[in-house]
Amino acid sequence: MTEQIVILGFAGSLRRDSYNKALLHAASELVPKDAKLEIFGLEGIPPFNQDLEDHMPEKVKNFKAKIKAADALLIATPEHNYSVPEFSRMRLIGLLDLMMITLLRENLSL
Repeated sequence: MTEQIVILGFAGSLRRDSYNKALLHAASELVPKDAKLEIFGLEGIPPFNQDLEDHMPEKVKNFKAKIKAADALLIATPEHNYSVPEFSRMRLIGLLDLMMITLLRENLSL
């Protein structure tokens, strides 16, 4: 039997009843049998600040661990006027910075 594919999904919207979170939950019902979609809530994750990198909250450490364990990411983000809204865009950029910087450091032993 092959190992199950782990997809980590998160929404760019923090709103409890956001459409993007609903889409992730709907997608979780449609993944193939050899995969699972794990949905992670971003509530409580602060904006990225490299000065605080050595003192990250537990939620951030948990998020990083889940990203490392995942085989794929599914990001659902709001759309407004055919674009990603500024707040969501900046939040996602901060999350991507957090992921890339910390994963690169760990892989390069910096």
